Amino acid sequence: MSSPPARSRACVVGRRATRRPACGFTLIELLLVLSIVAVIAGLAVPRFAAAGDRYRADAAARRIAADIVLLRVRAKAMCASQTMTFTAGTGAGAYTIAGMTDPDRPAAAYRVDLTADPYRARITSAQFGGGGGTLTFGGYGMPAAGGSIQLTTGTTTRTVTVDASGEVSVQ
Repeated sequence: MSSPPARSRACVVGRRATRRPACGFTLIELLLVLSIVAVIAGLAVPRFAAAGDRYRADAAARRIAADIVLLRVRAKAMCASQTMTFTAGTGAGAYTIAGMTDPDRPAAAYRVDLTADPYRARITSAQFGGGGGTLTFGGYGMPAAGGSIQLTTGTTTRTVTVDASGEVSVQ
């Protein structure tokens, strides 16, 4: 027996044999799709960068708020005043807790530099009563004066507020 004839790419339409069109995309179709992707990417990149700024500002504000709560709890536990000092201004973004050691480096004082990764934020202002950038909690966990810290990352600004009762909020 003989094998069946091999199928060719030709097909019969009416009485004429025609070839099937080649599969694939034309250059114009490819350029059209690439231009659409470029426009969408052009719209998404600035939003992505702004989202990163918001994330870093939120993370830095939450870090400050958590350390303020830690300071308050420490003051209550030790029945002694505890102080946190903020360095604000152009290019500044650090704070220290007096008398507390860094958990990662026990020989060093507790200092947080917000200008470094992952925050890349700067403290634009820190005001607590007449004491400037120094927040002090008494032995009962009450602040000497309420105040606020304002920090900026890119175009995003967050404010951490400590009220007269010692409660911390982030806006």
